[in-house]
Amino acid sequence: MILINVAIPGLLHDFNISRLKYVLDFIANHPSSPGGVKFSINEKNGEENIKVYYSDVGFNKINWVKPINIFFKKNFKPIKPIAQTKLTINDLELTGFCADGSPESMPFDVFETIFFHISRYEEWFCADHERDIHGTMSSTAQYLVKNKLYHIPVVDHLVYFFYSSIGLRPNKRTTTYSLTHDVDFIKKFSSYYKFLLGYGNILIYQKNKIQNIIHHTRHFFQVKAGKIKDTYDTFHWLLVGNDRISQRVIYLLSGGQTKYEGFFDIKSTYVKKLIEKAKEKGYQIGLHPSYNSMNNLSIIQAERDVLSEIAKENIELSRQHYLRFDLSVTAKILELAGIKSDSSLGYRDLIGFRCGTGYPYHLYDFENEKAFEFVEVPLIVMDVAGMRECGWDSSLWIKLISEFISENSHYTHITFNFHNSFFDPVVVDVDLLKKWYFQQFGT
Repeated sequence: MILINVAIPGLLHDFNISRLKYVLDFIANHPSSPGGVKFSINEKNGEENIKVYYSDVGFNKINWVKPINIFFKKNFKPIKPIAQTKLTINDLELTGFCADGSPESMPFDVFETIFFHISRYEEWFCADHERDIHGTMSSTAQYLVKNKLYHIPVVDHLVYFFYSSIGLRPNKRTTTYSLTHDVDFIKKFSSYYKFLLGYGNILIYQKNKIQNIIHHTRHFFQVKAGKIKDTYDTFHWLLVGNDRISQRVIYLLSGGQTKYEGFFDIKSTYVKKLIEKAKEKGYQIGLHPSYNSMNNLSIIQAERDVLSEIAKENIELSRQHYLRFDLSVTAKILELAGIKSDSSLGYRDLIGFRCGTGYPYHLYDFENEKAFEFVEVPLIVMDVAGMRECGWDSSLWIKLISEFISENSHYTHITFNFHNSFFDPVVVDVDLLKKWYFQQFGT
């Protein structure tokens, strides 16, 4: 057991010690931890192995973290400009908030910096003008995106740095993966009406309009003639039985009454067979709560009950449809609905670390000043988000994702999300992407 005592001389009256405890618990349980680490605050018995001073004044100038005194205050105030420091130490890219002052202290307030990111402080207190059309905080308004830090697991790097800086030997872990799939559609050509809508999508959103209209038309008639599978019927190769991947989950919509869902019958024989096939491959079954569920407990409960009955098991995993997650509302209702693990916190239009970490952890409940019980598994790489980032070019997409994986080969965890409907030959180079997919995840 390694005992680390965080000493806070002259504790301020408006200091929220619950938030510091939350961060220390995160650091102690982080996969980079040397193991057997236990933190205490202002312990007086002197039995600690290491003492860390968290104060405006450093006593021995050793293990001194100087606070920025913003995010641990009891009374919330709008975020003011914060000084930040950027360093590269070995292969760690480090960026943290810092207080003006002595160069003898640690260059970051690691505690408040980590809290800011993992609590999703800025999203909890998101202003209306920072929200996008789906009612959640726009990626362009978020700190990591604005500062071009979203491709780096800044929190995971800071935890490793913290342990190293106080004389311990943290674990330099090889990055691990989770593989997940959101099922928004079962068939592309479920009806003649859907086929016609496809033309509108091509004309409005796609670049090679004439070529794609020809492909779209040809695929439709080939599918209807029984010559090829429906474009979105990719499950026979998408679901991999790769035990090297730590977790595999398939998330299914089981309800919804908006234009964003309702494209298949969750009770159909096809879906039941899909669930059986996924289980045989070692996948867990998760709920994909519908668009309007973000702030509605009864919707999530009803949809969870439907999927639990069809899957013949108690559904405890979820990922919000369109990643609609309001920190101040959705987290609370997921917990009330009995969800044990959520994986909604990723970007819709970028790949990267929205929470600063890729590892599963507990979000913070600002209303009750404590950690939520359910585990958040940050979504790092979503297929469509990567395409949006690189302009819908399949070759650039492979380059972007491959470089991202290479640059984050250690210190973190990457959760991938591939939709069965992503591999549409009208939109992407399926042969190229399928080859890459098997190289990365094939058995």
